[in-house]
Amino acid sequence: MFMNYRRYIFYITFVLNFFIKGEVFDGYTLFTPKNGEEEGASTHLINNDYEVINSWSHDYGPASMPYLIAGDEIGFENTLLIYPYRVDNPTMDKPKLSILNPDGSASGRSN
Repeated sequence: MFMNYRRYIFYITFVLNFFIKGEVFDGYTLFTPKNGEEEGASTHLINNDYEVINSWSHDYGPASMPYLIAGDEIGFENTLLIYPYRVDNPTMDKPKLSILNPDGSASGRSN
């Protein structure tokens, strides 16, 4: 009986891999490249043509992925960058976050 399930799983996996393919969608990519030897980091927002839309500099390395959140009004100029940064003794009680405006000025920071 187990062999029958195994055969069906193989066929389903084959069909899904054959017919489902990845596509590129119009949009933006937000990323923070980090080299282990350098201090600080920078976050970049790029479009599909690899043009840099905006960049933010940080004093600390990333602890996780940064996020863009919408502001009160529509438009990129009203978004905020949420940047979780690395600390020496991390705890889940108080995450360390920088909140940055599109111009790179600090809008807030968790303590």
